[in-house]
Amino acid sequence: MIRFLLLSIFIFSGITTFSQVTFRENILSMENELMLQKISFQKGSIKLMSIFSKTKNTELLAGQSSPWFEFVVNGQLITSDQPVWKFVSFSTRKMNNGGTEAIVTVQNTKNAKGLQVEILRQIFPNSALIREKLTLKNLGKAPLALKKLNGKLHFIFPRYSLRETGNIHTLTETRIATFNKEVVENYNPALTWDDRTHDFNLAHCHMFHPDIMKKDLPLIPDFQ
Repeated sequence: MIRFLLLSIFIFSGITTFSQVTFRENILSMENELMLQKISFQKGSIKLMSIFSKTKNTELLAGQSSPWFEFVVNGQLITSDQPVWKFVSFSTRKMNNGGTEAIVTVQNTKNAKGLQVEILRQIFPNSALIREKLTLKNLGKAPLALKKLNGKLHFIFPRYSLRETGNIHTLTETRIATFNKEVVENYNPALTWDDRTHDFNLAHCHMFHPDIMKKDLPLIPDFQ
């Protein structure tokens, strides 16, 4: 069953470009001139199926992939590939910049009942750029709280397992906003008492400007 099909075609100076989004048989497909990406929502789990490069005519995903997203709710590790997700809705939106936005909403039915996850992805004509956002909502009566894993913050999205090529590639990340970042460079909290650590202290209620970070991807194919 085709829930929605949107084909956008743009013609500039005789050059035809397009972005296409479909949701058929619980598989989200996003395609343009450069690539075809598929994500499965079948059998209650969410799994990356394919990132196919048209320019290189090759599949970029490794055969065995790690969970696309994972986080800890109420002390339980929640991952995308667990068979706990019920499909709720799918919609698309045409953007003024020529891109197409797809939103898939799923709901947890077992280990975090009431948790709804909204997955937003945007694709653009003749571009390898994919924008992604994950939104968590609690629709139940019981409280749901994000927790740490082994004493550390744990929220992974997105994560991709790519085929090894033997080449080192440089990843550029633009972090739009960072909260609760340390303002003092090389600050050592063990040196003296820090009165900023009190609860509800306004010193921690600020947002930093965007950070542009570059790092070389390791030859290990997993990155996030």
